[in-house]
Order: sequence, then structure tokens, then C-alpha cells
Amino acid sequence: MSTSEEIHRLESELETHKDELHQDAALINDKIEETKAQLSPTNFVRQRPGLVLLAAFLSGMALHFFLSRSGLRAEEVVKPNLEKVGKPVARGVLMRAGKQAAARVVRAT
Repeated sequence: MSTSEEIHRLESELETHKDELHQDAALINDKIEETKAQLSPTNFVRQRPGLVLLAAFLSGMALHFFLSRSGLRAEEVVKPNLEKVGKPVARGVLMRAGKQAAARVVRAT
């Protein structure tokens, strides 16, 4: 076998391996996206609403217990923090709902 034939064979082998590598990378990326979707907080809440509700209830009870033990009123602690956190969360929820509604309208037309 001449040198040029050997080079051509090696180049074609390299191209074959490169194609296989791209296919493997695409499969790995698909698997990563699938795993991310399964582990997303939204999916967790959707699959276990009772557990999330129970955790929220128990968190509220524990917060109330510790606030009453420390002598602080809930209004003094919760209200300022609720305003700081609640407004951005509500804004985000409304923006997401608006985007989804607009996307549905665009898809429907």
C-alpha cells in the first residue's frame, strides 16, 4: 500500500470516527435534557402536590412556633419579607402566564 493510499484510508477512518463522535454527543445532550426535565422543580411539584402542600404547611407551623417562642410577632417578620419576595415572584408568574397565553394565540392562528 502506498503512502497516499494509507493517508486516504486514515482520513476516511477519521471522518467515520468523527461522525460517530457527533452522534454520541447528540445522544448525550438529549439524555442530559431529558434528565433536567425530570429533575426540574416544576415537574417535582406537578408529580407530588400533596407532599409539597404538606411541606408548606409544616414550614408555616414551624415558623409560627419559632416566632412565638422568640417573642416576635409574625407581622414584624413576615410582612416585610413577604413584600420583598412576593412582588418579584408574582411579577414572574404573571409574565410567564402572559408569554404562554401569547404563544397559544400565535400557535392558534
